[in-house]
Amino acid sequence: WDRRRRNLAAVLAYKGIRPAEAARRSGLSINTVGKFIRGETHSMRHSSLDKLCAAVGLASASLLDTENPLSETKNLLYAAVHDMTDEQAQNVLNYVRNGYQ
Repeated sequence: WDRRRRNLAAVLAYKGIRPAEAARRSGLSINTVGKFIRGETHSMRHSSLDKLCAAVGLASASLLDTENPLSETKNLLYAAVHDMTDEQAQNVLNYVRNGYQ
């Protein structure tokens, strides 16, 4: 949980999202989010963590378990995918699935 807390705080800082805004976006209380980030609680319900991650643009709460959930490569990839149309994204996905052929 400590890694998740640290990584969530880093994601919020990187994206310029205050804990109160993350709480509002996720439908969670400001106290719940703030206490988790400050380490005043030892854990958070998985459903709450999923809501919070979705609210700040993380595809999965499991990204918070990684060493660096927002590496430069992941950031560039995320930005590229974010700017694609659904058709472009499908074409890239097909290309990757077919072994870059």
